Amino acid sequence: MRKRIRSLILVLTILAFLFAMTIASEARNLAPAFNDEYLILFDTQGQANLNARRKVPALDELKDGILAGMPAEFSVTHRLSHLPMAVLQTRNPRVMNALQRHPKILAIYPNRRIFPFLAESLPLIRQLVPSAAGYGGQGTTMAIVDTGINYLNRSEFGNCVGLADPDSCRVVDAVDIATDDGSLDDNGHGTHVGAIAAVVASEADLVAIDVFDGAASSDALVLGGINWAISHQADYNIVTINLSLGDGSYNTAPCKNRLTNPYVTAVANARAAGILVVAAAGNEGYSDALSRPACTPDVTSVGAVYDANVGGIGYSICTDATTAADQIACFSNSADFMSLWAPGAMITAAGATKAGTSQAAPHVAGVLAVLRSAYPAETLIETDNRLLSATTLVTDPRNGATLPRLDMEEVLDIPAPVAVPGMGSEATLLLAALLGIFCRGGFKP
Repeated sequence: MRKRIRSLILVLTILAFLFAMTIASEARNLAPAFNDEYLILFDTQGQANLNARRKVPALDELKDGILAGMPAEFSVTHRLSHLPMAVLQTRNPRVMNALQRHPKILAIYPNRRIFPFLAESLPLIRQLVPSAAGYGGQGTTMAIVDTGINYLNRSEFGNCVGLADPDSCRVVDAVDIATDDGSLDDNGHGTHVGAIAAVVASEADLVAIDVFDGAASSDALVLGGINWAISHQADYNIVTINLSLGDGSYNTAPCKNRLTNPYVTAVANARAAGILVVAAAGNEGYSDALSRPACTPDVTSVGAVYDANVGGIGYSICTDATTAADQIACFSNSADFMSLWAPGAMITAAGATKAGTSQAAPHVAGVLAVLRSAYPAETLIETDNRLLSATTLVTDPRNGATLPRLDMEEVLDIPAPVAVPGMGSEATLLLAALLGIFCRGGFKP
């Protein structure tokens, strides 16, 4: 009898082991996830016709109903209230197996690490005349998803002593999606990026969304930042999100599969809320690929050019022996499906001079805020087309791709000031301002 019991125990042990191995093998196709977190994409079929007021409660109900039936060994780290997604943390293969088998779960993405992209611009993009004419992005807000913004006592942000204080302060909100580190910006990257956007769109407001914990972030935190911007779009009229960050991945074609790229769904929801998303192309020096999220369709992806001759300069991955305005920086990623070029080297803002596609992207975010302010009735597609209508084209000698370079004056389609003999630059800008006010319907009796 004891022999039989021992044999039975052995058989049951082997069966349990094989069952556990089967469960683990069914979840084996998922890549390792940062912090053991996974992004879950839910099937929201049947909710498409819900109005905005009902959509968020319906999403919550859907997520709660599905997750209630899962094995208990997991935690929800980010609910992502305005996206059909959530972030789960687990090491249990039973949970992963149950998620993969559920008919209302469309995709599971391992959480990836995300890093900030580091590596004379206003005259180059012809910002001065439109700005003097009153085109500054009035009534709009730019969401800077980055390392935060140290907005205190900086002229670019309106010499703030607190959020929206005094009235001249243009940073109207600041939020930590990552763990609150007790600092407005413990890195400086977001401050530099935000200052560039603030100078280009000289009248637009900003919100600082800190998604970095130290030097790194993750897909989950960046998506949390996008979700926050969507949920507060109506509060601040957020018209653009700037993502000067990425994962360094090598993508030779648009990352359009929503089952493998979580940003496809997030960007679609942002655009549905009236928000355009801008992303840095990346600083890996790829001549035929973009990093993620820049590779995502409907993201305005931005590569970097020099704004002037700054002499020879070396970077960690490459060297430009000579430089000139509109020369492509050697570190800049590039591909024929990238959106456009903008100044990214060497850019001075917030008391620092830096280079990178991180610096190119906020130039574009600022111009988009100006366009949404100047042409609020246009659709997002019309704004996209207007942005890319610039006729200053730059060809990348590495791949032959010819793409527009940002030109604020041209895409705004305002009359160019007429050069008057003997008139100095200040008088020319004044004339431009008067002409711009007139064209925008000013001086009415």
